[in-house]
Amino acid sequence: MDADGLEEHCRWCGDGGELGGCDFCIHSFCSRCISHNFGAEEYRKITGDAEGSKVGQDGSGENAGAKWQCYLCDQEPLRPLQEAHTAVLTALQKVTQAAPGSRSHFSVKQREELEVAFLACSSLSGARRLELASKVGVTEKQLASWFSNRRSKAKKEREVSVS
Repeated sequence: MDADGLEEHCRWCGDGGELGGCDFCIHSFCSRCISHNFGAEEYRKITGDAEGSKVGQDGSGENAGAKWQCYLCDQEPLRPLQEAHTAVLTALQKVTQAAPGSRSHFSVKQREELEVAFLACSSLSGARRLELASKVGVTEKQLASWFSNRRSKAKKEREVSVS
């Protein structure tokens, strides 16, 4: 904070430099952040650097005396950005979510570790299952399912070798 109690760093990125300060609170936002999120014209309006801007550098101009509310005091300019963010995040979550009932794919190393554990003991206690799941990097449910499937495979292999 400066001697007047105003922020000397951008509220978004924390950098100093070319700041636009709110006329209603202590917060400031830098030209880079404002230009990146709203365009350079928005920053020129705030600082009064553009013709027809809100306030001239010397306090003159058609909007002389107009005051700027920052994005904390007036969040309305942020709404379109928030909506776009929510839309992108929702789409990303849909793409990355596994479909219900989708198969788990184990790496070669995971399969090797699971086979070694299976050969040592074909069924797991709760504590051993938790330990092995953590070691191999799978969930307990995936591990239990793998062991169940492996027991079925072993049973079929025994039946084929007997006949």
